[in-house]
Amino acid sequence: MLVVVGGHSSGIGNKSIVTELIRAMPRANWTAVKITQHRRKPSQQPPCVLTEQKDAGSMDGGQYLAAGARKAFCLMVTPGHLEQAVAAISEIIATSENTIVESNSILEFVHPDLYLAVLDFAVKEFNESCRRFLARADAYLLVNTDAPAQTWRAEVHPLLLGKPQFCLASADRIPKKLVSFLESLLWPQRKARGQAKAM
Repeated sequence: MLVVVGGHSSGIGNKSIVTELIRAMPRANWTAVKITQHRRKPSQQPPCVLTEQKDAGSMDGGQYLAAGARKAFCLMVTPGHLEQAVAAISEIIATSENTIVESNSILEFVHPDLYLAVLDFAVKEFNESCRRFLARADAYLLVNTDAPAQTWRAEVHPLLLGKPQFCLASADRIPKKLVSFLESLLWPQRKARGQAKAM
């Protein structure tokens, strides 16, 4: 199974959410991939660098190992080379029992089994990559829903209707209902232990 987790802005806890999902579901035998796009000078080639993390204490991907991931990778990509990057991790996805990827932009080239979109109502920024793919989300993870309304709240509200929504007190506190939802997809023979909380 391929799960993609992406948020509307950097720094809203996507990494923490992925980490806690791995920690909450050891049976899934996760392989975790973090995709980061950044600009490099021409001399700093290649534009796509895939690194397997071996140290649970490392900054990029190490926290996934510490949480229980079987393997963790960091993929650094220069903008414009994402398709090449996706090709670089295709074998990882194909040979892993379950893969969880922290990225929005990967959705341009893959159709995951599950896309979880993270929305933090306390953050004003709303990046274009999330806006492009938000309607494809299979479920929404909502953080700080009591925060003052952002300008984008009315824009996303119609998309939330009719889809599972899970309210998170913070990015590092995963509700049991979200874990049950994922378990029902990974192991459909088991009934989900709860329903998503409506916003």
